Formats: sequence, C-alpha cells, structure tokens
Amino acid sequence: MLSKSFYVSGEIPRVTSFERGMPGQHSLGAGGEWELDETLVDERYVAVHIANKGLFVFTACSHAGLINVLTHAAIDSLTFRSTGYQADSMCPFNLALIAAAHCTGWRAIGALATRFKDRVVSPAAGTPSRPVMGGRRR
Repeated sequence: MLSKSFYVSGEIPRVTSFERGMPGQHSLGAGGEWELDETLVDERYVAVHIANKGLFVFTACSHAGLINVLTHAAIDSLTFRSTGYQADSMCPFNLALIAAAHCTGWRAIGALATRFKDRVVSPAAGTPSRPVMGGRRR
C-alpha cells in the first residue's frame, strides 16, 4: 500500500475456473534452466482511487485473468480506500470504462464492445490486428 489512494498488488489469487494463466509459458529458473511457469505468479496490477470517480485498475497483460485481477482489486480496495475470458463475468464489477490493450486480441475486444458498447476503448496500447471501438470498426 502506497497511501489511501494507490495500491500495488502482490500475487494475484487464482479464483476462477476459466482463467488458468498462459499455457506453454516458461521462465528462467534460478539454476539457469527454462521451467514451465503457466501461472505467471509475479504479475501485478496497480489500483488507484480517484476522488469522485472511483477505483481505476491498471493491469498488465492479465495473464492471471482479468476476473481474478478485478476480484482481488475489489476485495483489496475496501482496505486501501478505508471504507477464458467471459464478458458476462465482468458485469458484477459495474465497470465504467474498459481500456483493452493490443494483447487482448480483436475477438475479445469485439466481444467486450458488443457487451459493454461505448464503455470499451481500444486500443489502449498498441494495435490489435482488427481494431474495434464501441462495437464499430474504425
């Protein structure tokens, strides 16, 4: 915890059955050998509470799973504020803005845009192979 406004996560608990990490991912182990590392336990997110706006969650590529990230952020935000992806799984979070990055992929961005309409901004970083904004092709 940096203050009552900023939070940098630790390891992100895996609570969903459909977000399993990144199959085939390897990392360089302490002994200098490549080891299977599909859960990417060192991935983190930053959450910022902005007065009169709410909680903003900045994820990396979300290989831990976006729902896992949002679930963890929602639980942790109560403390720091002191008070395969399925788009429908995001509904309980009542997200005001979804800024999907290039690694989300155009199919997932399209599904998000269809479900959440103008709340989806793409690309937030980089360029997907077939960019979509608010459900409409640019």
